[in-house]
Amino acid sequence: MGVRMSSKKKTKTVGRKFTMTEIEHAIARWLDPRQHIIVPNVSHGWDYKQEFDIFAIKKTGYAIEVEIKRTKADLKKDLLKEHKHETDKIKDLYFAVPEDKWKEWKEFIPERAGILTYYKVEDAGMYNYIQRSSKDVFIQCRRSPKPNKNAKKLTTEEQLRIARLGCMRIWNLKRTLISYENGSYT
Repeated sequence: MGVRMSSKKKTKTVGRKFTMTEIEHAIARWLDPRQHIIVPNVSHGWDYKQEFDIFAIKKTGYAIEVEIKRTKADLKKDLLKEHKHETDKIKDLYFAVPEDKWKEWKEFIPERAGILTYYKVEDAGMYNYIQRSSKDVFIQCRRSPKPNKNAKKLTTEEQLRIARLGCMRIWNLKRTLISYENGSYT
């Protein structure tokens, strides 16, 4: 799943903050939109009281949640959430954290959750099957999730609701791009 790295060259992490959009885009690339329905920021239009930073549906009908954390304070605050990321709607749960923080922060991540790290590299030529810009954010899986054995496949109606939400986001984004192109974005 995602971008594969060649081990021929060493890389250096570029130290700077990442935008949520950059991280979401990198996670979507890692999950691979050709293999999954991937929608960011799922909250409304869904029957659950939890917001999902990234919600993906596998071809099998099972769902993946990715919780994105950029600060330790945000990660610790997540521990106080009433739902504790426990639902029969999610088969695999991941937490995405900065590459240089995952070892320090893993004690705050549930044992059942996989750990993804995000980072930038100075030498993008190390990727053996696709050229990417060194401005891109990359994802690495540091720990696989323990699948939720109580997870149920999403119904066709639930899958369509998530897909519809993703499609709505495309057209809102296009409207924003048109505003930028016309110089009228405020």
